Amino acid sequence: MFTRGDGRPLRPEYVTRHFQKLAAQADLPVIRLHDLRHTNASLALSAGVDIKVVSERLGHSTTAITADLYTHVDRGVGREAANRIGSLLTASAQASEELPSASLARQHREGTVDARASP
Repeated sequence: MFTRGDGRPLRPEYVTRHFQKLAAQADLPVIRLHDLRHTNASLALSAGVDIKVVSERLGHSTTAITADLYTHVDRGVGREAANRIGSLLTASAQASEELPSASLARQHREGTVDARASP
């Protein structure tokens, strides 16, 4: 809700027209005012702002609503997730001689794996 200086509400159509006029003057593409809300939430989440904070700023009753509406895995976020997982695997491999999956593969090749013990 947008309000006047004295707290009285502005009519939604006035706010929309004023926003569109300002956007046109700034040579920005035409978007709906509501799209700014979505953009703000998406950018905040991509920047690592906690979903609880974003949810509260949007006035959602639960973080599940925010997650359903505003979270999208973009290439950068997906790449970052893959890098983090890769770092964990690399650290695990450096901490031990081999990863559990590598150990099972080696045992299978050598014929020392007990097939009855596998799920």
